[in-house]
Amino acid sequence: MNKAEAEAKQAEEQAAAAAAAAKKRQEEEAAGAAAEKRHQEEVAARVAAERKLQEEQLQFKEEQLKRQKLRAKGLTRCREADSKRQRVRCEKRVKRKFGAPKGAKQ
Repeated sequence: MNKAEAEAKQAEEQAAAAAAAAKKRQEEEAAGAAAEKRHQEEVAARVAAERKLQEEQLQFKEEQLKRQKLRAKGLTRCREADSKRQRVRCEKRVKRKFGAPKGAKQ
C-alpha cells in the first residue's frame, strides 16, 4: 500500500504540475495579448494625435492665407483713397483688422 500511495501521490503531483504549467502558459498568453492590445491602442492614439495636429496646422495655414489675401485686397483699396490722411487711416484699420491675431506666432 505504501508503494501505491507513493505512486498515487506522485501522479497527483505531476497532474498538479501539468495543470499549473498550463495555467501559467494561459496567463502568459493573456498577458501577451493584453500587451499587444495596449500597443495597438497606443499606436492608434499616436496616429490620431498626429492626424489632428496636421489638420490644425492645415486649418491655421488656410486661415493665415485668407487673412493675407483680405489684407492685400484691403490695402489695395486703401491706396485708392484721395487724401493721405484717409489712406493712412484706412491702412491702419486694415492692418489691425487683418493682421496676425494677438499672441500668434508667425
